[in-house]
Formats: sequence, C-alpha cells, structure tokens
Amino acid sequence: MRSLIIYILISLYICPTFCRADTPLSGIEWQAFWIKQKNEVEIPDSLLFGDQSAPIFRKEFRVKPGIREATLHITGLGYYEAYLNHEKIGDLQLDPAWTHYSKRIYYSTFNVTAALQKKEEHCLGVMAGNGWYNPLPMPMWGRINLREHLPVGDPCFIAQLHLEYENGDREIILSDDQWKVSESDVRRNNVYLGEVIDRRLDPGRWASYGYNDSNWQYAVIDLSPKGELLPQPQPPIRITEQIRPAGVFKKRPRQLYSRYGDKLCRKHPHTASGRKRRQYNSHLRGTTLSGWLTQFYDQHCRTDKR
Repeated sequence: MRSLIIYILISLYICPTFCRADTPLSGIEWQAFWIKQKNEVEIPDSLLFGDQSAPIFRKEFRVKPGIREATLHITGLGYYEAYLNHEKIGDLQLDPAWTHYSKRIYYSTFNVTAALQKKEEHCLGVMAGNGWYNPLPMPMWGRINLREHLPVGDPCFIAQLHLEYENGDREIILSDDQWKVSESDVRRNNVYLGEVIDRRLDPGRWASYGYNDSNWQYAVIDLSPKGELLPQPQPPIRITEQIRPAGVFKKRPRQLYSRYGDKLCRKHPHTASGRKRRQYNSHLRGTTLSGWLTQFYDQHCRTDKR
C-alpha cells in the first residue's frame, strides 16, 4: 500500500493531467523558435559548479494604435521569468511545472492588452534559469546523477505574443535569432543550492525600450529535440502568504538565525548592504517535529553593488 501511495503522488507531480482530466489540452499553432544564449559546448562536470550566468533576453517592438487584444504564450527550460517594459508579467513562480521535457512541456498564457494599449514602444524581456533542465551533477540519494537520466541542456525559452487590432489586423511577435541576449547578475542558480547574485553586475532596466544593448549578442536558435508544447493544466505556483519570522537570534559570531515556527515551502527574500566584495551567506532549513531534515535551500554570495 505504501508503494502504491508513493507511486500515485509521483504521478500527480510529474503528470499533473492525471488529476485534471477536465482541462482541455488544445493548444496554439507555434511559429516561434526555442532560443538560448549560445551553442552548447561539452564541458567537464567539475566546471558546472562554477559561474554560469542566468541569461537575459530582450526584444523591442512597436505596436499600432487600436489594439483590441494582446496575448503572450511562453515557457522556458528549466524556469523563466517574463517582463514587459521591465515589469514582471504575472505572479507565477517556478514556471513551468516539471515534466519529462522530451515528452511534454507546459506553457502559460498571459493577457497583456492593458499594458500595450498605453503606448506604442515596448520591450519584452525574459530571464531563463537552470531548473531541472540544467541540474548540477550531484549524486542524488548517493548514486543517481540526474544529468544521466533526464533531458538536459542550456537554459532556453520560446514565446509568442499575439496582437489583434480593432480593424481586424493581426500580428505575432515571436522568439527567434533577432532577440538580443546577455549575462545577468545571477551568476549561479540551482534548485538545491540556490543563487549567487553579484549586484555589481546589475544590468539596470534591461527590459525597457531604448535600453543600450549594443554590447549584447544575438540569441541562438536551439535545435535540440523538445517535447510537445501543451497548455499548463494544473494551478500554478504562486506566493500566497508572506510570513515574518517569529524570532531572530544570534547563535555564533557573525551568524543570525530566524525562526518561523512552522514547516514551509518558501522563498527567502532579504536585503543587505556593506562594503564592496563582501559576501553575505543565507542558509534556509526546515525540520519536522521529529527533527528530520525536510528541506534545504542555500542562497549565498549576495554582494552589494556599492
């Protein structure tokens, strides 16, 4: 019985359509291309633990007056964040849901009509993260290297912005090799080890129209095989509550601890300031009442850009 319960839980997580049979899976006709920062070069596993900046992509465009509807369809591997005129699109976190990327990949849809009706000049921006598509070669359960068992590759994304005008005209802004791409201040990112951010490398308002991207490179079309693109059927991950720590105390010199009083799945936003090149390490752990370690998240090397 225990094995059956575990199997069902895994099935619900990996294949969410199992529990959302009423969700229609009719998608759109994709004309866009998967794009990434550069062509992949095989490197030793040891170098994967070094800096690999999360790439940021941008595309400027103009619209005609009289937009009736504007819809963005987008997904990325492993994770992505989309921006329009430097404002984050939607409130989704850790998108898309994890699937077997060689079989199916879920995309999300956003209505951005109101933002495009305000003016004619716009910029789409996307930051791509490693997620489960570019994991580190860490032995899981002491023996399984995920890179040997999962489809892997460099972070990439695909997007189509459908524009419909009041006079009946239609237009599509799509991801292709005319997008510009650069490195970001997120120097490392991993689902287990968190992020390394160097604020001295903050690119500024990179997803804004008129930003100087003359030093940026053009994106590369990713031709590696991918699974079928399907609308994301299950409810997305969102931030539903913000909780302040129940207490903050000092346990060792130069170490502060915060207690939340409950087991959570959480992000750990915080700010720090200080001298240049100083590193700020943040470790986040959670335990059950029995004391077993249930989650580990490590955000470190957040360097103040001053």
